[in-house]
Amino acid sequence: SVCYAAFLVYGAFIAAAGAALPEMAGRMSMSTSHVGFVFTTRGIGYFAGTILSGYILSLTHNPVSKQMMTCVALMLSGLATGITASSANFGLVISMFFVQGMGSGGVDTMANCAMPELWGLRVQPWMQALHAMFGVGAIIGPSLVGVMSYQTTFELLAVLSAVPFGVLLVYTILDQTEHALCGGRKQRE
Repeated sequence: SVCYAAFLVYGAFIAAAGAALPEMAGRMSMSTSHVGFVFTTRGIGYFAGTILSGYILSLTHNPVSKQMMTCVALMLSGLATGITASSANFGLVISMFFVQGMGSGGVDTMANCAMPELWGLRVQPWMQALHAMFGVGAIIGPSLVGVMSYQTTFELLAVLSAVPFGVLLVYTILDQTEHALCGGRKQRE
């Protein structure tokens, strides 16, 4: 499921921010405690994203799958992470951390609701695996900041945030094509 890949990338950019904080503060010529306010705005964004996701899930005629909504929320967070990578403007950075938080709330809510749909009563080990992927990402993210600069790490994570969406989109197109071809064959028989 693309939810696992989404949680891996989600964990990476959530944890990478802590490792990036000193370098971000230096780039913006501010104290780390002042720049650390980004975590508060991200938390507020996460709360807003969770509430918004709950509302979206309550819509009765939503044609978009929870997996697709997970991927879109991840791309929103990835876009915000990528914009943050190249900015020394604290106002923009703090705004993008809010947006990253909103997307993160969406990833978390949508993926956690998608798993029972996918696995039914057998969801327990698969749900644990989902959250384990977040943990793996949370190890990878700060490690990347240590090996590369935070800017390069954030840019890489921004690109990787689009991968689950691309995979799901290709799978959906191939699946619909197969159904169209097989459905047409069955009608001819």
